[in-house]
Amino acid sequence: MPKLALNKLSGIVLCAALSVMATAPVALALDPNTSVVKEAGPFDLFRHGFKAYREGNKEEAVEAYRYAAEMGHTGSRWALATMYADGDGVVKNDFEAFKIYSEIASQGVEPGSNDTGFFVNALMALAGYYYRGIPQSPASSRRSSSRWSSARSSSVRPRRSLQGCRRTRTSSASST
Repeated sequence: MPKLALNKLSGIVLCAALSVMATAPVALALDPNTSVVKEAGPFDLFRHGFKAYREGNKEEAVEAYRYAAEMGHTGSRWALATMYADGDGVVKNDFEAFKIYSEIASQGVEPGSNDTGFFVNALMALAGYYYRGIPQSPASSRRSSSRWSSARSSSVRPRRSLQGCRRTRTSSASST
């Protein structure tokens, strides 16, 4: 077949394929107007959960976040833990939030990745739980431990200002 005929044929096939695709109904991996599809990818589920949360449909947001979290999506884990910690759309459950934050912390994160913010926020939440403790749970307050008491009574205190770090002018710099 000559090259010109091949190009013409492939152009016709491409046009036919595009016209069929243009008239066919669009099928999204996760249609925001429908309920959560468990088989969608974790990022699609996270976006769906975020959209549902913004629109006030917190039950659907929790469901989407839970599915994405099961697939290892760190942002969804963090969102779910935060909802449990705040009692936002779910019954407040500090111990459940603590467990999810602990999973995020133990998973770790590559420096500079998109998950860094979620990781840091999970660490901060864990620090608060360790400081306050969670009643009727294994996550008791660490304030009563001997390490915490000795750290509080130590003479070493964190520097609260940068006053000692200021550079002073030298006499040669002031004489110019």
